[in-house]
Amino acid sequence: CSLRARETNARTLPDTPQMFSRALKEHSAKQTALREEIDRLKRQCVHSAQYVGEEVTGQLNQGVTTVFQNQKRLENETKRLQNNSAKLAKQSQQWLGLAQQLSTSLKELGDVQNWIRVIEGDMQTIADCLTSITES
Repeated sequence: CSLRARETNARTLPDTPQMFSRALKEHSAKQTALREEIDRLKRQCVHSAQYVGEEVTGQLNQGVTTVFQNQKRLENETKRLQNNSAKLAKQSQQWLGLAQQLSTSLKELGDVQNWIRVIEGDMQTIADCLTSITES
């Protein structure tokens, strides 16, 4: 009975080495497919990280470029303002000098007018004296 049971079991059970071989092949194929999928996902992840890095770097570079351009504009405007301020200071000094000269000239003119009045008075006195002498 035991021999018959073994024969029956042997016929109903599939060939164990073939079953293990098939299972091993399936497992190996699944492992290979998983490795390929993991490698594909790794490459995709690296590509995405590079893309994000490039985008962030591009945005930062654009911001740095804008700041640099603004700084250059400010430096140029500062130089222009300094030059204009120096010109204004020089021109103000020239105007001040002219105003002082005008003031001095007006004072001198006032002195001349006063001198003319004094001379005119003296001349009138002399003329009156001469008239009196000639009439007498």
